[in-house]
Amino acid sequence: LTYENGTISGTPAKIGEGQPREFDVTVKSTDGSGNEATETFKLTVKPVAPAEDTTAPTIDPIGDKESTEGSEIDPIQVSTSDDSGEAPTVTVEG
Repeated sequence: LTYENGTISGTPAKIGEGQPREFDVTVKSTDGSGNEATETFKLTVKPVAPAEDTTAPTIDPIGDKESTEGSEIDPIQVSTSDDSGEAPTVTVEG
């Protein structure tokens, strides 16, 4: 936190998931004679709630394939991604 022109400002660091955390903040004022006054208050920092993900992953087009019965199919590349940055879970049926 910083103080400038009568205002305390700043951006709290990430605290992770879970419950809010309380931090004690102390303001100290000192005059030219060295006299001091202090005031302490609690600053409660709430974690950011994760945004709800409503966008489905994407799968690059694969196209139709052919195979001969009793023979192993040629490998088929699958490319899928999700805007969350995490790799989606991929399953195959059929």
